[in-house]
Amino acid sequence: MYKNKELCKVRTITTLMRDTGTMAFRLNKPLTVRVFPIPDLKAGYMTAFESDDLCNCAVLAVP
Repeated sequence: MYKNKELCKVRTITTLMRDTGTMAFRLNKPLTVRVFPIPDLKAGYMTAFESDDLCNCAVLAVP
């Protein structure tokens, strides 16, 4: 689909953000997007953040 793998990642994240913006507009609610691209983890793995400001969770697959 895309020749450049990095461009594909940027467009995927951009699409997630745009879709969330559309839902926020339609629902008239302030929705946000929090995406942390972590290249070494795969869907289903647990994160291991050491910051008190972040909570660990399972990594989700992005289509």
